[in-house]
Amino acid sequence: MRQAAITAAQRGHEVILCEKSGRLGGMLNSADDISFKKLMKQYKNALITQVGKAGIKVLLNTTVTPELVEQIAPDTLIAAIGGEALIPDIPGINGDSVYVAARDFGKGKEIGQKVVVVGGGLVGCEESIHYREQGKDVTILEMGDTLARDAWFLHLRATLMEMEKLDVKSCLNTRCTKITDKGVFAVDADGKEVFFEADTVVIAAGLRPRSDEAEALRFTAREFVRVGDCKECKRIYEATRTGYDAAVTI
Repeated sequence: MRQAAITAAQRGHEVILCEKSGRLGGMLNSADDISFKKLMKQYKNALITQVGKAGIKVLLNTTVTPELVEQIAPDTLIAAIGGEALIPDIPGINGDSVYVAARDFGKGKEIGQKVVVVGGGLVGCEESIHYREQGKDVTILEMGDTLARDAWFLHLRATLMEMEKLDVKSCLNTRCTKITDKGVFAVDADGKEVFFEADTVVIAAGLRPRSDEAEALRFTAREFVRVGDCKECKRIYEATRTGYDAAVTI
């Protein structure tokens, strides 16, 4: 959203940037307290600075509804409302010991000493590094046969090397079947049930676009476009690119 707003303003458009929360940054705010994401934090802060310099009107704590769009009456509406966490249908997933990576960051949920991460994509692997740096005992459970398969090659190599250095444990071809306040039950590659003790279970099962929320706004402006994770959940590069492309074509 920020890139779309900045680019549109630089091209001479009058831009209003609406943000549901009380601060700009979105999912990038999750990088603020993670040691190995300092550059991402700097990138986020640079975008926020550019928003200010571009003279963009920012409305914080503002949820965009059809009624609000009708009141503002824009020529173009760019929807960048992001994605929502995928919550697997696992018994016990709503327990007090469960932390959903894409939903609960910034909400002050306490993370225990023994951590099981369900999902070994890039987010799950980075979560494991973060908690391991804090001295916690971390184990990743991944249904597939590869960790961080969604990472670019160099990022993948660096992530796996850091996990090895920090002694992050991982179990591939392992499917979580139940979560309790004591830990996680799973089925391993041989079909045997195994139990992993955990004080906290971190769910890192990915994102899905907020398609329905975005599409509810489609006919509120003459021109409408979806960008970022509400179009397709990918990496920062793709999200930034879709925002830029939307802004240069209006």
